[in-house]
Amino acid sequence: MQIHFWTNDIDRAVRFYTEALGFTLIYSQPDNGPTDFCILQLSDQEVMFGIPPVKLAALDRPDKRLMEMVITRLGQNGPLSIYFAVPDVEAHYSQAVAQGAEILEPLWQTPWGLKQYSLRDMDGQLLTFHSE
Repeated sequence: MQIHFWTNDIDRAVRFYTEALGFTLIYSQPDNGPTDFCILQLSDQEVMFGIPPVKLAALDRPDKRLMEMVITRLGQNGPLSIYFAVPDVEAHYSQAVAQGAEILEPLWQTPWGLKQYSLRDMDGQLLTFHSE
Protein backbone atom coordinates (compact mmCIF):
# COMPACT_ATOMS: atom_id res chain seq x y z
CA MET A 1 0.00 0.00 0.00
CA GLN A 2 1.13 3.55 -0.73
CA ILE A 3 -0.33 6.68 0.79
CA HIS A 4 -0.58 9.80 -1.36
CA PHE A 5 -0.57 13.15 0.44
CA TRP A 6 -1.33 16.44 -1.30
CA THR A 7 0.71 19.43 -0.16
CA ASN A 8 1.48 22.97 -1.22
CA ASP A 9 5.16 22.60 -0.26
CA ILE A 10 6.89 19.35 -1.22
CA ASP A 11 10.31 20.58 -0.11
CA ARG A 12 8.94 21.23 3.40
CA ALA A 13 7.30 17.78 3.42
CA VAL A 14 10.56 16.09 2.38
CA ARG A 15 12.52 17.93 5.09
CA PHE A 16 9.98 17.02 7.79
CA TYR A 17 9.64 13.36 6.81
CA THR A 18 13.39 12.79 6.35
CA GLU A 19 14.74 14.84 9.27
CA ALA A 20 12.06 14.30 11.91
CA LEU A 21 10.69 10.90 10.93
CA GLY A 22 13.60 9.05 9.31
CA PHE A 23 12.12 8.52 5.84
CA THR A 24 14.38 8.36 2.77
CA LEU A 25 13.62 10.17 -0.47
CA ILE A 26 13.61 7.49 -3.18
CA TYR A 27 12.06 9.34 -6.14
CA SER A 28 11.20 12.87 -7.22
CA GLN A 29 10.10 14.57 -10.42
CA PRO A 30 10.78 16.44 -12.57
CA ASP A 31 14.55 16.20 -12.88
CA ASN A 32 14.82 19.92 -13.54
CA GLY A 33 12.68 22.60 -11.92
CA PRO A 34 10.62 22.56 -8.74
CA THR A 35 9.54 19.14 -7.47
CA ASP A 36 5.85 18.39 -8.04
CA PHE A 37 5.83 14.74 -6.92
CA CYS A 38 8.00 12.50 -4.76
CA ILE A 39 8.08 9.16 -2.95
CA LEU A 40 9.61 8.63 0.48
CA GLN A 41 10.25 5.30 2.17
CA LEU A 42 10.49 4.04 5.76
CA SER A 43 11.39 0.33 5.87
CA ASP A 44 8.93 -1.23 3.40
CA GLN A 45 6.36 1.56 3.75
CA GLU A 46 6.05 4.39 1.24
CA VAL A 47 4.34 7.76 1.16
CA MET A 48 3.89 9.95 -1.89
CA PHE A 49 3.58 13.73 -1.97
CA GLY A 50 2.15 15.69 -4.85
CA ILE A 51 1.26 19.28 -5.50
CA PRO A 52 -2.38 19.52 -6.58
CA PRO A 53 -2.53 20.46 -10.23
CA VAL A 54 -4.79 23.51 -9.97
CA LYS A 55 -4.92 23.97 -13.74
CA LEU A 56 -6.10 20.39 -14.22
CA ALA A 57 -9.14 21.01 -12.02
CA ALA A 58 -10.39 23.55 -14.55
CA LEU A 59 -10.21 21.07 -17.44
CA ASP A 60 -12.81 18.52 -18.42
CA ARG A 61 -11.08 15.40 -17.10
CA PRO A 62 -12.24 12.22 -15.35
CA ASP A 63 -10.38 13.29 -12.17
CA LYS A 64 -11.67 16.88 -12.18
CA ARG A 65 -13.83 16.37 -9.07
CA LEU A 66 -10.93 14.78 -7.17
CA MET A 67 -8.64 17.70 -8.04
CA GLU A 68 -11.31 20.20 -6.90
CA MET A 69 -11.69 18.35 -3.58
CA VAL A 70 -7.93 18.20 -3.04
CA ILE A 71 -7.54 21.92 -3.67
CA THR A 72 -10.44 22.73 -1.30
CA ARG A 73 -9.17 20.46 1.49
CA LEU A 74 -5.49 21.34 1.28
CA GLY A 75 -4.32 22.61 4.65
CA GLN A 76 -7.28 21.18 6.56
CA ASN A 77 -7.16 18.25 8.93
CA GLY A 78 -8.91 15.19 7.63
CA PRO A 79 -10.57 12.33 9.48
CA LEU A 80 -7.64 10.09 8.63
CA SER A 81 -4.97 8.68 10.93
CA ILE A 82 -2.15 6.71 9.36
CA TYR A 83 -0.15 4.06 11.25
CA PHE A 84 3.47 3.15 10.49
CA ALA A 85 5.32 0.16 11.93
CA VAL A 86 8.94 0.97 12.85
CA PRO A 87 11.61 -1.36 14.28
CA ASP A 88 12.47 0.85 17.30
CA VAL A 89 9.65 3.21 18.22
CA GLU A 90 11.58 4.68 21.17
CA ALA A 91 14.45 5.82 18.95
CA HIS A 92 11.95 7.04 16.35
CA TYR A 93 10.08 9.04 19.01
CA SER A 94 13.32 10.60 20.29
CA GLN A 95 14.25 11.67 16.75
CA ALA A 96 10.82 13.23 16.13
CA VAL A 97 10.91 15.12 19.45
CA ALA A 98 14.47 16.34 18.83
CA GLN A 99 13.39 17.70 15.43
CA GLY A 100 10.47 19.59 16.99
CA ALA A 101 7.59 17.46 15.69
CA GLU A 102 4.19 18.34 17.15
CA ILE A 103 3.55 15.34 19.42
CA LEU A 104 -0.15 14.68 20.01
CA GLU A 105 0.20 11.46 21.98
CA PRO A 106 3.44 10.74 23.85
CA LEU A 107 5.10 7.35 23.65
CA TRP A 108 3.14 4.81 25.70
CA GLN A 109 2.53 1.08 26.07
CA THR A 110 -0.92 0.17 24.76
CA PRO A 111 -3.16 -2.52 26.27
CA TRP A 112 -3.01 -4.34 22.93
CA GLY A 113 0.74 -4.87 23.16
CA LEU A 114 2.24 -2.05 21.11
CA LYS A 115 4.37 0.92 22.05
CA GLN A 116 3.21 3.92 20.07
CA TYR A 117 3.09 7.68 19.74
CA SER A 118 1.22 10.08 17.48
CA LEU A 119 2.08 13.40 15.89
CA ARG A 120 0.75 15.94 13.43
CA ASP A 121 2.83 16.50 10.31
CA MET A 122 3.47 19.86 8.65
CA ASP A 123 0.12 19.75 6.80
CA GLY A 124 -1.93 18.54 9.76
CA GLN A 125 -2.00 14.82 8.91
CA LEU A 126 -2.31 12.56 11.95
CA LEU A 127 0.46 9.93 12.04
CA THR A 128 1.01 7.15 14.56
CA PHE A 129 4.28 5.19 14.78
CA HIS A 130 4.44 1.88 16.66
CA SER A 131 6.44 -1.26 17.35
CA GLU A 132 5.96 -4.35 19.48
